[in-house]
Amino acid sequence: MKDRVTSVAEIKQLDQLTMKAKGISSYDLMRFASEKMVEYIIDAQLIKKNHTILVICGTGNNGGDGLVIYELLNRLGFDIKATMIDDQMRYTSEVNQQINHLQSLSLDVHLLSSETLTSLHEMICQSDIVIDALLGVGVNRQCDLFYCEIIEMINQSRAIVISIDVPSGLNANNGLIMGACVHASHTLVIGAYKYGNLIADALDVSGDIHMIDIDLVMDASLKNRIYVKQPKFFVKQQRKHHTHKYHYGHVLVVGGSPSMMGSIGLASLGALRSGAGLVSVATFGNYGNHFRGLPLEVMTLTYQDDKSFEQLLEKKSVVVYGMGITKNTQHVDVLKQIFDYGIPCVIDADGLTHLSKKNLNDYQDKPLVLTPHMKELSTLLHVSMKELIQDPLTYMEAFVKATNLIIVLKGPCTIIVSDEKTVFTHVGNPGLATAGTGDVLSGVIGCLLAQMENRFEATMVALEVFGAAANLVKDKLGETSMIASDVVAALPDILK
Repeated sequence: MKDRVTSVAEIKQLDQLTMKAKGISSYDLMRFASEKMVEYIIDAQLIKKNHTILVICGTGNNGGDGLVIYELLNRLGFDIKATMIDDQMRYTSEVNQQINHLQSLSLDVHLLSSETLTSLHEMICQSDIVIDALLGVGVNRQCDLFYCEIIEMINQSRAIVISIDVPSGLNANNGLIMGACVHASHTLVIGAYKYGNLIADALDVSGDIHMIDIDLVMDASLKNRIYVKQPKFFVKQQRKHHTHKYHYGHVLVVGGSPSMMGSIGLASLGALRSGAGLVSVATFGNYGNHFRGLPLEVMTLTYQDDKSFEQLLEKKSVVVYGMGITKNTQHVDVLKQIFDYGIPCVIDADGLTHLSKKNLNDYQDKPLVLTPHMKELSTLLHVSMKELIQDPLTYMEAFVKATNLIIVLKGPCTIIVSDEKTVFTHVGNPGLATAGTGDVLSGVIGCLLAQMENRFEATMVALEVFGAAANLVKDKLGETSMIASDVVAALPDILK
């Protein structure tokens, strides 16, 4: 359960199932989760006895968690204070129950309003640790000015900030900042990862992410979504002596245009350095006059019409298509030829624009892997960016269910969606935000598709290898200066 990823609606559903199965109340579950958080932060030494601690609580059950943590740490002898938004009409029943319990223990909670912001600022400045229990997973609108001011005070402090479930102000469904957001040092994720813990702005504001397992009851009807922090799919296999180049696949890279031949060069290099036995590149007609800087090992081909392109597909293991072709109408319907031939294919870049013009029936159940970033996904799915970023998972999973292909959504957290499962994983680092790295990735995926029968496993291995190479470059050159060809150059060190 601890690696599962859910929506906000699903985590609430799992809470209800757990309470029913264990015969406990929502308040009991809240106390249990808080006890687990306290155990974790002490065992992991996120807090120490000489720290001055302040818990800032909101009106919802995230604030209720904070109040229980305040009680438990006080009982253990920590120097801790708690402050809470003074808006009793909005307190949940669980929060009211905990407030009454604190009163029975003679534990004070400072009430927070716009008139007491100055005293809050003083309390924050005097604290070594701030536990952020202000806003939880229910945030779905922009923070108002009052909350923005509190968040700004937290962010300007010197304190170590520990957020509960999500940093306050982060949308737990889509990872977007809702006007303002706490920049946490640590985030304690309760029960299961929410989408918003992993995607969009999440990694920039969450600090170190820690999973707090509270033994939630799983619903088998939910989509199988998991978070793989460090992929471990790659298994090095020793090549046999009695072998030849055709055992390792022939990758055909199709794309390029007069000003963008480097893209197919990078993709072909990615495939070669990942272990492909043969790699060919193909471009339209006289575009071949613009081939530049291609490795001597790459075969250079051209096509003029449907027939000549179909001939290029013979004896190829996989096609990598789309880099450098531009969004203009193509001289040859390459995608139709690929679909009719039934060959596995990686589609990237402007190839996704051309795919978006096809009918779903044209490529349903074809052995395809698509590698878009968010804007390309928007074009492919015919959904505006504004809509897509609010709920990318729903759109992606519906599309994959209708087509039975694989989507690799590139971003701060890479999302791989297949009909069987959805995987969230971190591939590489921000240094990959530079021209050509996506082309390299497509080449690596193409190589692994040529060598492995299972498309999903091949994709995951390719992402692991590519990401490891990117991290090796980051360690050597830093994120700012690394370029796509550096990642290619690092592939041998990873694979050996």
